[in-house]
Amino acid sequence: MKKYIVISGVSALFILGFIWTYTLFSAKAAYERAASLKENDFESAAIYFRRAIQWYSPGNWYVRHSIEDLKESGKQSAARHDVGKALLAFRTIRNGLISIRHIYQPYDNELNEVNDQIAALMALQQKDVSDRPPEYWEKLYFEQLAKETAPSVFWSVIVLLSFFGWLFGVFMLIFKGFRKTGEFQSRGAFPWVIVIIFCLGIWMFALFRA
Repeated sequence: MKKYIVISGVSALFILGFIWTYTLFSAKAAYERAASLKENDFESAAIYFRRAIQWYSPGNWYVRHSIEDLKESGKQSAARHDVGKALLAFRTIRNGLISIRHIYQPYDNELNEVNDQIAALMALQQKDVSDRPPEYWEKLYFEQLAKETAPSVFWSVIVLLSFFGWLFGVFMLIFKGFRKTGEFQSRGAFPWVIVIIFCLGIWMFALFRA
């Protein structure tokens, strides 16, 4: 049994390592494409910056680079009174970060910062069409942007636990359901088939509830 647990653990680490490496190089490709387009075609660059952010994984530094580049472009555009480009930059960060939210929000401080920037820029757009002061609109827009729309943390945790339970069940089915000769043995496989079906059902239900 100990041998099977070790093999399962090593296999899981290998899979996680492969996934992390894949997200890193995918984010790198998107970031480099965005950087090459930033000066001449910012709208297209914003699409690739968002893609780089969406390839988030813990420690993926290209996500941070994308956020910082967009923030710099947004602040520079705002200083030049180019509200449209500034909003595009900050909204790209916001959309990217919200899309990678799961049981917690990565880069939550950056999200709050860009919400504030977007609210201030949108308030400026109301200056010539409304009698209300910009502070009113800035507060209103910030409250709307900061409104909590995250999925349920409880059900998100259940999603993760049931997924890893399903993964463990698959590994154990492989090791317990087959003899060394390759012959299938139903007695050893049956409990793990039940685990796989149970975890898959919980996973699908939790996804719906989250």
